[in-house]
Amino acid sequence: MNKNTTQIILSLLLIVLVNVFLPIDTQAKEGDKLVVNTFDREHMYINWGTNVNRRAIVDTFQFPTADVDIKEIIMNFTIGCASAGCDDWDRYGDVDVLIPTGRYDSTVASIDTVLMMNGEIESIDTTWNEPFEVAEHFEIMRFITAYGGSFSPDWTWPWVMDVSDYRPLLTGEVILRVYIDTWVDPGW
Repeated sequence: MNKNTTQIILSLLLIVLVNVFLPIDTQAKEGDKLVVNTFDREHMYINWGTNVNRRAIVDTFQFPTADVDIKEIIMNFTIGCASAGCDDWDRYGDVDVLIPTGRYDSTVASIDTVLMMNGEIESIDTTWNEPFEVAEHFEIMRFITAYGGSFSPDWTWPWVMDVSDYRPLLTGEVILRVYIDTWVDPGW
């Protein structure tokens, strides 16, 4: 395998897309492309009635290790409407690489303060949410959706971009996050 001519294609696909990809071939030859299939047909939305928030999708994917020389990394990103249509409004979105920091944090769920009759504090009871590991976010793509209210459910829009400069982040096990700031269902 000529490592200088190996290419990797990162495919991020959102909702309604049919995808056909080449499998990852660890015995790539000169001119071959390694395809890392990531998100595929993810429905991104928020539903206030059911308290479901899918504005951000996070998953872990396996990329070639650092010892594989990569010539370029091309990201194919396609957005489309959900089966019920698209969000009426234009929305901000991004794709991030998440790097765990090893630090943990938590947020307050509730604080109950009990006061005595004279106004002094008798007790403070704080309830905390589950701790989570803090991750550093590295944005590798930013986009704005279209005003989607008039689109049919089969509407899509593709972006193709060179993200080769992010090769140090796109190595080995990679945590990716795709986010669309939608506030409705059907979303995207």
